[in-house]
Amino acid sequence: MAQKVTLITGCSTGIGLTIAAKLGKDAAKKYLVYSTMRNLGKKDELEAASGDALNDTMIIRPLDVVSDDSVKKCVDEIIKEHGRIDVVINNAGVASFNPIEYAPMSDVRDVMETNFFGVVRMMQNVLPYMKEQRSGHIINVSSIAGVLAHPFYETYCASKHAMEALTEAVAFRMKEFDVRLTSVVPGPIATNINANIVEGNRLPPRQKIDPITREQLQYLAAHQKHHFSNEVQPVEEVAEIVQKIIEMDLSNGPVRFQTSDYVRERADMKYSDFGAVTWMKHIRKVISEPVDSESKPKQDESMV
Repeated sequence: MAQKVTLITGCSTGIGLTIAAKLGKDAAKKYLVYSTMRNLGKKDELEAASGDALNDTMIIRPLDVVSDDSVKKCVDEIIKEHGRIDVVINNAGVASFNPIEYAPMSDVRDVMETNFFGVVRMMQNVLPYMKEQRSGHIINVSSIAGVLAHPFYETYCASKHAMEALTEAVAFRMKEFDVRLTSVVPGPIATNINANIVEGNRLPPRQKIDPITREQLQYLAAHQKHHFSNEVQPVEEVAEIVQKIIEMDLSNGPVRFQTSDYVRERADMKYSDFGAVTWMKHIRKVISEPVDSESKPKQDESMV
């Protein structure tokens, strides 16, 4: 059986890196994986994780999903080399933790440019080939944030909601071409994305945030730190699920795959009238009470 020519975005860390290494190291060599990232200066971790698959079944290429030229160049090169692309995994993404009324428009655009328009660019470049070859599978790595909105993750949630809608709408049409679209919806994952939120978020200075919002931000930051320390899913589990999805017969299967019971419970809550009320009450509590009801959490200067 011919190898599946697979293109993955955002492979320098986290989910993208883990999926790329897993598929590239598949014992049966079922995949030829093009692992891409914006900055090849960050490829060392992926190279180490790939082992003997590097430059054999796992090839590293530059690709910046916010650049029309970069996306087209990468896709065209793979098509020229192999005549097809079988699987595309849209994983590249950035997180944001910022009250929308204080978020610079440049930051909002940056998040949407990567998380949504980056997916659009990839789909616009690969779908014509997949339609012509009458086969292909596009997997968009989403988030529970694309189903259930969280305060202060407002721009991030909006970008993932947009990705969810795009995936679902296009999936209906592509069935006629035997091209599959799948949204993979994880919850909290054991990656460095939350450290990146704090490091790269560019929150406004403390004195410019009104006192109530600043207090809500403190409480939520403390809750999230506790949450991500105790309720994360190993990234390896998500990578394993992605490989199973690729290898499933999904001719009449679902568009959306949730990766854990945590995600399924919260998605069910979203679409239940009473569940939605429960969720709103929970969030109101999270942003108005400390983690430890006996004392307020210490203020995290990096967050506020």
